[in-house]
Amino acid sequence: MMEKTNPEEVYKKRIDSVASQIQQLRRKETILSAIKLVEVVCGILLLVKLATKFTLVPFLSFIAVVILFVIAVAIHENIIKKRKFCEALKEINENEIKATNGEFLDFDAGEEFTSTDHEYSSDLDIFGFRSVFHSLNRTTTSIGKKFLSAWLETFPGNLGPNEIKEKQAAVQELADKLDLRQNIQAYGKFIEDSMKRLESFQGLFDEPSAVLGKKPLIVFIHLFPLITVGGVVSLFFHVSWLVPVAFVLIQGIVNRLTGRDRKRIYDLTSRNAKILTAYSKITEELENENFASNKLIEYRSELFLEDNPASSHIKKLSTLLGYFDMRLSKEFYLLFNNLLFWDLHCVYRIEKWKEKTGPVIHKWFDVIGNFEALSSFANTLFNNPDWTMPEVCGPNFRLEARSIGHPLIPKAENVRNDISLNHGGNVLIVTGPNMSGKTTFLKTLGVNIVLAMAGGPVCAERFVLSPLKLYTSMKVTDSLDKKLSLFYAELQRLKMIMDAISGKEPVFFLIDEMLKGTNESDRHKGAIALIKQLVENNADGVLATHDLELTKLEKGHHETITNYHFDGYIEGDKLLFDYKLKSGVCQSSNALELMKRVGIKV
Repeated sequence: MMEKTNPEEVYKKRIDSVASQIQQLRRKETILSAIKLVEVVCGILLLVKLATKFTLVPFLSFIAVVILFVIAVAIHENIIKKRKFCEALKEINENEIKATNGEFLDFDAGEEFTSTDHEYSSDLDIFGFRSVFHSLNRTTTSIGKKFLSAWLETFPGNLGPNEIKEKQAAVQELADKLDLRQNIQAYGKFIEDSMKRLESFQGLFDEPSAVLGKKPLIVFIHLFPLITVGGVVSLFFHVSWLVPVAFVLIQGIVNRLTGRDRKRIYDLTSRNAKILTAYSKITEELENENFASNKLIEYRSELFLEDNPASSHIKKLSTLLGYFDMRLSKEFYLLFNNLLFWDLHCVYRIEKWKEKTGPVIHKWFDVIGNFEALSSFANTLFNNPDWTMPEVCGPNFRLEARSIGHPLIPKAENVRNDISLNHGGNVLIVTGPNMSGKTTFLKTLGVNIVLAMAGGPVCAERFVLSPLKLYTSMKVTDSLDKKLSLFYAELQRLKMIMDAISGKEPVFFLIDEMLKGTNESDRHKGAIALIKQLVENNADGVLATHDLELTKLEKGHHETITNYHFDGYIEGDKLLFDYKLKSGVCQSSNALELMKRVGIKV
């Protein structure tokens, strides 16, 4: 279990530590820059001396200077990479301080996952700017984003309780592994990943082999370049230039015949070398970590093939794709490809890699995606020590929350409430004046249920939940595209809820101001009919309304219908609300007062 810590203080200490490392690395960079300058000057002086008179000592000295310069360049490049990595870590910790103060960071907000047809995501602001996903998301790979979004919009099936508990254990373990989480995030910051690019790359594994398995072609591309190069060398021995030209023309014909296959494979793999390098570093971090939770142990065990780590296989492919990207350097590409069959050699080695590793690489990508999704929840748990991991029970319906708040409301403004539904067949009718907190309370319940079912922490002191399916009808609007009126659009949402309740799986509903798109009389009759049908189906959920007449249904259904309310009051010229959920029916109203304040005479 994670110890309670002050996350902001932890992040500040990490910033100070990494800032010190950056300073040390910058000093080393300065020294190495000076060393390289001295080596360049020495090299120039030695070249001048050799130009005037060739002697062995200056020549050997020049070779030594060149070697030392290459070594200094390699060391310098390595130090630059370390410095950039440290700068990425510093930025991560600076951003997390902003996050602990309620700011939304510059991470993907998941707009592409928004759907008004989804069971709850649109109503609860799961995706989009300043959404639940936007707040949670710490993924840097497209596969991580895909997994996190899937967990937030799809509840577990029959294995729900066990799956949720295993995720919870992994989240709690990762919350303490700050180095691991931030290292992986830092590696991901150096790449521009996208699902489109990943899907294109994964198309490589469905491609038929262009070279592998064709033995005559394999032998030819290995032997004939030796003949071609030999023909070029023969020019120095006064052999006719027609000989090497003929060999090059033969290679050109072969390249022409295989051009379509080569281009198709290149289009699927191009510019993925850096992404795969980052993936290899991410998997290496996971391979080198020791885990205690079953889920993380299982993920780590999948990162090996024939006792070799996934990181080495992915790094090898990254290197091969880097070679293939020589196409981007046209001058070198024309020379190497026409003399050595460069493309065909790259394709051959990529296909050999694919034959051995292709069947399992999707598992490795899934491990990265799962880890990043879990890491996002772990980061949220670490940043919010007052949150808790929910207790998952079952099979009978149960929903209990102590001091539950909305995850996106800043701590200073977040008013917490309690609720307890410990048997099946609970319909809560919540009344209250405008702006008193009814809709926010429904969203509070909904968002925390989504987080709990995804295996994440919840904004509550205690939260007990049995596995269920969530359905909402809250932000219903008309649709010109679908030619739906507001009333009919809402009827479709309510039908979706009733169909789900009639099914075999437990359902929890949240309905805000039902039947808004019709007249008062029809709305009232329709609402009564719907509530009675919900009761008959032993349904569980919360319904917010301004229609106080609906609260009278509690008298005839006191075991299944319970009235709660929010209220407000006027003090001087101020409208005040405490946003606390109370038992019973609301007795206050502020609609007329609000109308007066906007200039409407009533």
